[in-house]
Amino acid sequence: MKLEVRLDNKEGQGYLGIGPRYIEEKLGFFKIVKESFRMTGNISVTYVKLFGMLFSGKIPFREARPVSPIGIVSIFQQSVSMGMQNFIFFVALVSILMGFGMLIPILPLDGGNIVLIIIEAIRRKAVPRKVLEIFNSIGIFILVSILII
Repeated sequence: MKLEVRLDNKEGQGYLGIGPRYIEEKLGFFKIVKESFRMTGNISVTYVKLFGMLFSGKIPFREARPVSPIGIVSIFQQSVSMGMQNFIFFVALVSILMGFGMLIPILPLDGGNIVLIIIEAIRRKAVPRKVLEIFNSIGIFILVSILII
């Protein structure tokens, strides 16, 4: 067998002239809904495991390579050029990740508000407004810093 490797990519072929074959399967509405919940669950569990590995040190932070908003736009453009199915999958993936991001326990986010509600329930009184303002300012600073990086 002889393979010819070329750097130009012809339409419908990979660099070695081969590529994955996608099999389309027609599903009913309820099967689609069930499958979407299954995939969302699998993706969510995978990301929880990855975050656990990141914070436990099994994956070094420098190797995690978080993507900036500009990087997300670049990946978005690539997904559009790869077809509607890849684009929809990418949009769903970003939505799932944003949901996880909102659960980070930093006060302007939902996770921070959940922590605040738990603290207020334990103390049985509201957190003073001045303390909330300080924690909101710190949280916003952290979020803006993450976006800049």
